[in-house]
Amino acid sequence: MCTFPQSDHDHFRTLLYRNHASEILVETTDNGRRLPTVAISRRTRVAAEITATIQSRWNLAACCLFSLPSDAFSEDWPRYQVAEVSPDDSKSPTGMQWFTTESLKAEPLAESADLVAIQQSQAMFDRYRGCTLSGFFGKPGWLRIVTDWVRDNAAISGLNLTGKFLQFNASPTFSLIRFETDGPALWFKAVGRPNLHEYSITLKLASAFPNFVPKILAAKPEWNAWLTSEGQGSHPDERSGVRVWIAVARQLAQLQIATAGQALHLIDAGCHDVRASSLSDAVDPFLQAIAGFMQQQTKASPAPLSRTELSQLGIHLRKALSNLVDSGVPNVLGHLDLNPGNILVTKNNCIFLDWEEACVGQPVLTLQYLLEHLRRLRSMNEHWQRKLISAYVETWRCFVQPRVLIESLEVAPCLAAFAHAVAGDLWRKVDPQRDAASARYLRSLARRMKREADAWPAAQSQRSVPCQN
Repeated sequence: MCTFPQSDHDHFRTLLYRNHASEILVETTDNGRRLPTVAISRRTRVAAEITATIQSRWNLAACCLFSLPSDAFSEDWPRYQVAEVSPDDSKSPTGMQWFTTESLKAEPLAESADLVAIQQSQAMFDRYRGCTLSGFFGKPGWLRIVTDWVRDNAAISGLNLTGKFLQFNASPTFSLIRFETDGPALWFKAVGRPNLHEYSITLKLASAFPNFVPKILAAKPEWNAWLTSEGQGSHPDERSGVRVWIAVARQLAQLQIATAGQALHLIDAGCHDVRASSLSDAVDPFLQAIAGFMQQQTKASPAPLSRTELSQLGIHLRKALSNLVDSGVPNVLGHLDLNPGNILVTKNNCIFLDWEEACVGQPVLTLQYLLEHLRRLRSMNEHWQRKLISAYVETWRCFVQPRVLIESLEVAPCLAAFAHAVAGDLWRKVDPQRDAASARYLRSLARRMKREADAWPAAQSQRSVPCQN
């Protein structure tokens, strides 16, 4: 049996198929025939790393389909990834050979688990073909079908595919691929459960607010997929000047103002409902769940929050939410994951990407996420933060008094953490015994909320209204 030492890499045995999964690539070694192994860095996009490694090592263009369930193998075995090469007449690399799956039943493999993996993948192919397993992107040959669809829609825009593509994420129900053209690249994205809402949200925003999101060239409802042209510009980072961050703040405010009055339509499209009224309803059940997670904490540090501390946090949350309701600020479109990677800035515009975590609620909650990322990149530059807030408040001035937004910003740090914690209902679903990582994450969010709540009086005493850039 082949085992691998602990390292910062994950090892995948790759089931590389061609010709509609009728042939598979097998490596011949001194110890016999086996499935080829790919080692990739951890904490990376698995599909992107595996396909890039296959291309660089064996000069084969491949796409990932799915991973085999890990419970079928012991912990000593590497994980198995099913992939498909294109085109179907791809040559075999040195030391490797294409075998029909039927012939391998009579040809012994060095590792018995490899044969089990092949048999399991073939059984899963049959289920995807027969639609007893959901997922168009688990079927052999899907990449050719998708490429033809992308090519046809690219031609409508006067673009031609070059044949080069990069696969970033993959599963039977999810896909993210960048197709190269003789002009701007095209991005194909498809989503499945539990992220189906991103499809309807993306189409809604592209239709109603086209100046703020990528242009959609085509959509395919059968796949919950859409095709966009690659946006120009760059992501703000630690090298970006203050004017870039100010432009982002202003554009964010303009987008939110444009969505005022659209709250119910956006919620119907799938946006998370983090309006103050909805968050208020979640305070008590959320804190009760957190109290249970705190009791099940096994480590002494950081100390678990007591029920008294959680009760005090609940008082703060209800008061802060009541203040937001009384402020009269409208509920608008927000983004619970507004990080620099989801923002593209050009000389004259700013585009917001990836709306899986779209929400409807108070505008300052989204601003708080933006401020948090700025602090991480420019932790000592409070002057920049004040400029960014000032630009945001000034953009809202015709609709909301600056003082009102500033007061809302005082409670935004705690409420932004709360909104992030309750959206998606992870806290309702998690079993701490089976998912210790999620329980630990929710405990950390509660501690963050408590720290921000304790700092609220200090924020009130230092209140000011920055209005100059």
